[in-house]
Amino acid sequence: VILWAYGMCGDPLKDCLRAAVEQARAEGDERVAWLALEPCVDAMGSRNHPGRKAHQSAAKQIVDALIRWGVS
Repeated sequence: VILWAYGMCGDPLKDCLRAAVEQARAEGDERVAWLALEPCVDAMGSRNHPGRKAHQSAAKQIVDALIRWGVS
């Protein structure tokens, strides 16, 4: 499985990246997926990078998505 999880620090490339995932799926690769992560506005760490709380949130979103999609 290839999971493109994107957006925790903004999403200016979202449309382009999502289109690439959709193109791969349209070409028959069913094990490629897109996950829009929640932005980490209130969970920034040092030098405006995602902090621990942001990474924990992203990890939970990714695990939940993989479980929903039946990936183990």
